[in-house]
Amino acid sequence: MSLFSRLLNLNTGNIPLEDFFTELVAYLFSTNKGILYAWLKELNLFDANAYLDAHISTQREFEPVDGQIRSGISNIIDIVIELADENSCDIIFIESKVGSKAMFGQLEDYAKVLNSPLNYRHKYLLYITRDYDPKVEKDIFEGITDCDVQFKQLRWHQFYLFLRSQPDTMLVQEIILFMSKYNMAHNNQFSSIDIIALANFPTALKLMQETMLHKVLTKFEKVLGRPRNRASALTQVDYNGQYIMVVDMPNNWWGMLGFVLKTDSLTDYPRVRLGIQVHPSSPRREEIIAAMKKVCKQEKWKSWEGHGLNDSRAWSSIIREKSLQDFLSQPDHIIAIEEFFLEALGELKDIRNQYPDLPWKAIMANDTDEIPEDEIARTFPEDEEPIITPPPELTGMATANDTESDSRKALFAEELDLKHQLKVLLSSDNYDEDAEVEIGDKLDIVRTKIGSRTVEEAYGAMAY
Repeated sequence: MSLFSRLLNLNTGNIPLEDFFTELVAYLFSTNKGILYAWLKELNLFDANAYLDAHISTQREFEPVDGQIRSGISNIIDIVIELADENSCDIIFIESKVGSKAMFGQLEDYAKVLNSPLNYRHKYLLYITRDYDPKVEKDIFEGITDCDVQFKQLRWHQFYLFLRSQPDTMLVQEIILFMSKYNMAHNNQFSSIDIIALANFPTALKLMQETMLHKVLTKFEKVLGRPRNRASALTQVDYNGQYIMVVDMPNNWWGMLGFVLKTDSLTDYPRVRLGIQVHPSSPRREEIIAAMKKVCKQEKWKSWEGHGLNDSRAWSSIIREKSLQDFLSQPDHIIAIEEFFLEALGELKDIRNQYPDLPWKAIMANDTDEIPEDEIARTFPEDEEPIITPPPELTGMATANDTESDSRKALFAEELDLKHQLKVLLSSDNYDEDAEVEIGDKLDIVRTKIGSRTVEEAYGAMAY
């Protein structure tokens, strides 16, 4: 294990991996300008040989500028590199992502800051990620007139290969070992581990679904409300490395339950999690955060952990989670995980009862004015409620059994009617939780009668 890996492990929970690695790279550039200039030359950004000096800073804050997408939010740049020659200065913003992706509007806002009246000759915005997260340059510069900023996207494994070509110093070797441990050294080839994961994912997916459906789903709906549709859980795997069901609540906060699949290293285990999270722009953030802090201080909820509760820019949360490793000794993993979810939901119900004035009421996923724009962009590429395309037997294209076809037509019509009743109830001022549960139970019965997974997928927009 590298020295830096040991240091990070000693500070688990205090220093995020992403921030820790940012400081390593910045320190390397600060202490070895030759490596910095060689890297810039390899990227073909500037004539690095012409620079007399370079200044590197991290987590540097720039005030909001006019036209920002994330209105009023300060811009914290991971790494800022200022390069000086005899006559002028150039500047580079580096946004680094290790295990996460850029928030909605983040890169666009950074481009606007760079394009504002800053006294630099050349301006670059670099977006460097561990994982695949392609960006389109014209989208980042959309709405910027007379733009003098240049954009370049890179992957950390490219920087890893560059370091391997540099003079062998202790610092360089330690960073190489650190990058290798935390999956920043991979190339564009499927490894044997990747192939095994692909082959076994359908089986693992069914196991996860079995722990989250039935009793757990029923209790989740009673405590927080009806979640987004099933497809959004798979979308979360792509965007956040999590297979979770999410319920949206007013004032930009939400509840989530499921599996955190992405790990920092190959030896780590996925985590099983229940939590509630609030957006930085929530109009009731102060009240929600205050309640979260009180929860974490109470002995009866000592298993709940707070994250980002003292950072006004964070997507703050309280979570109850366990490593999947903790369940492997149990004779039935599904039952053990299900029991954990039910216990955690029981605790969350007690939290809700103790803080009833928080905006707990679930909202429909298509009430987009209540959902943070960045969350919508990351989760719903198109409208939440897709256009319904009936299967062939409902259009007269397959009528071999007219009686069965008529029966299924009636079931689908009943399901659509129940979904409409649910929407009306949830948008009504006279919300009744018992009525919501009753309609949900009827929907489950109808869907059980419909039965076919193919039909369920064709109809889309079905909650768990």
